[in-house]
Amino acid sequence: MEAIPIITAVCTIAKGIGSLLQKYADNARKEKEISEEISETSSTISQIQNILLPLKTIRIDKQVLDSVRSMSVVLKRTEEHVIVCEYMHTHFPSLSNTGQLKRDTQQLNQQLALLSTSLTIAQYTSSLGSKSESKSTVAAGHTRSSAMVLDFVENRDVKNFWRGYVGEKVCRIDNSLFILH
Repeated sequence: MEAIPIITAVCTIAKGIGSLLQKYADNARKEKEISEEISETSSTISQIQNILLPLKTIRIDKQVLDSVRSMSVVLKRTEEHVIVCEYMHTHFPSLSNTGQLKRDTQQLNQQLALLSTSLTIAQYTSSLGSKSESKSTVAAGHTRSSAMVLDFVENRDVKNFWRGYVGEKVCRIDNSLFILH
């Protein structure tokens, strides 16, 4: 699977941004506003690295890999903005602006939340898949039939989305379990 190279590349970008931020912080220690923004962004980058590094050793789902790819786009854009901010601060201190860095940090936090959600969903679905189908069917009245569920959907795009992001196997619980007697 192509996950390991992608995760490695994203970790490398994050590490590079961390180094750039450290360099930028060393140059901007006197200015409190810049230091606070650099500190917030560095903290977010560190959290991203802490989540991504363990992913190199496990098999991940397509949804998680898509989240990692989205994270890489935002990280790359953040890297460019950090370089520009540092250059502006060094050569034109009066024009130094941390607003973009703040927006980048917000976007990184959003991507971090999406990645965490993807990981949680992937873990949940894999734990469902690890249970034996016969036990879950007998114990809770589940039926597993993706064909039956998707037969009622007429829109091809919806079917493709469902198969790609939700998966072929769908648990359906008989509604009689929810009826109070």
